[in-house]
Amino acid sequence: MDLGSMNQACIHVESSRQALALQDWAAQRCTISYRAPELFSVQSHCVIDERTDVWSLGCVLYAMMFGEGPYDMVFQKGDSVALAVQNQLSIPESPRSEQASSHIEKVAPVPWKEGPIPHGGWGGLAQSSV
Repeated sequence: MDLGSMNQACIHVESSRQALALQDWAAQRCTISYRAPELFSVQSHCVIDERTDVWSLGCVLYAMMFGEGPYDMVFQKGDSVALAVQNQLSIPESPRSEQASSHIEKVAPVPWKEGPIPHGGWGGLAQSSV
């Protein structure tokens, strides 16, 4: 894991040029299998904030729990990680998976199975924790 993706916490994207520049920056600096979905195709007139870091942290914790990142196999097979992050993530079948799911649900009382936090958060949860 590298820290090459460190940047300011909140970036206001004001134009398509700025969106493309941020997307290119993320492609160069963010490990593809840990990159948040919104960094694969940055939209004009949006805000990229700390939620991208939470996504990446989730991928790191997943890798710590299961020995590989959630999208490592997708990348190794040559499939599109950008498409894979848009789909439901399945927990691998292993003796640890039931225990892992139990622990995840205890520390993350949000619908973690639904992917990244939507803009505006789940009922204000994202704003209250920042």
